[in-house]
Amino acid sequence: MQKGHTFTPPTLSRHIGSAGYKQRAVGAFFNNISQLIQVIGMLFLVIDPDCYLRYWRLFQEDCSNNVPCSLLNTSRRACYYGLALLRNTQVEAHKNYNDTPDGWVAMCCWGNFPGES
Repeated sequence: MQKGHTFTPPTLSRHIGSAGYKQRAVGAFFNNISQLIQVIGMLFLVIDPDCYLRYWRLFQEDCSNNVPCSLLNTSRRACYYGLALLRNTQVEAHKNYNDTPDGWVAMCCWGNFPGES
């Protein structure tokens, strides 16, 4: 368990619920990565269909009743509430206090890395 994390219930980014440019920026970012979300969802469905369907149903239900959440629903396969963007930092394998016990995470690394050709 990683230290320093306090328990907080799942929540949407404070920027997605704000008016103006922050909300537009979050929406634009999710639209830009919608194909990636689609592929991750397809892989998740193949790897663990029962868990994927559980995530997907809950996400679709929540997004049908929640305008900020609906901004994250940019793909037919969208089923994640969270996204962490880390820049110039490394994270060791860890489990946060409020992680789903049998949950899944997808990680995509973008950028230039030392030693790559």
